[in-house]
Amino acid sequence: MIIENPVGKRYAEAFVEYLREERVDLTPILNELKLLKEIYDKDPALRTLANLPTLSVKFKEELFDIAFRNFSEHTRRLLKLLIRKHRESLIGDVVTYALKLLTNAVEVKIILSTPSERVINFLSKELKRTLNREVIVYSEIDPTLLGGFLILFEDEMLDASLKTKVEKIFRTLKETDWLEISSREAL
Repeated sequence: MIIENPVGKRYAEAFVEYLREERVDLTPILNELKLLKEIYDKDPALRTLANLPTLSVKFKEELFDIAFRNFSEHTRRLLKLLIRKHRESLIGDVVTYALKLLTNAVEVKIILSTPSERVINFLSKELKRTLNREVIVYSEIDPTLLGGFLILFEDEMLDASLKTKVEKIFRTLKETDWLEISSREAL
């Protein structure tokens, strides 16, 4: 599992349990959580404001109430609870994990050699189609891959990196003594 924060996970589990106990229609909640995740992931200003220790709890609650005034009372209560408990830094994790619980989604980590939204979007769509499940994507950059990507999910790893392909070629050449023969012939 990719989400490592047990506190964020616990808040998400409690929120989902509450929604199920109250028999809340989950469709609008899911839409709100998806939108909140998108906004929270793409708007660093909102994350910065939420995490500013100099802003009062009351001000943050009012800010989030205004920003998400069209959201259900349930979602707004979750946000207020996180703010009151000084857990604003967990909002992204809580929302992501709640989505995972509500949609039976799979968490996927895509590691690229260079940043590429286009590649991440393409791989996300293909994984969703292939797995026939919602996909929660995390991305990371690792220039040592040289090119290509790694995909990690559940207990699986798909390695389509140039680094691995080059290493396999060198291993094969070494095992067949081709490198030694070629270097002797070059002399």
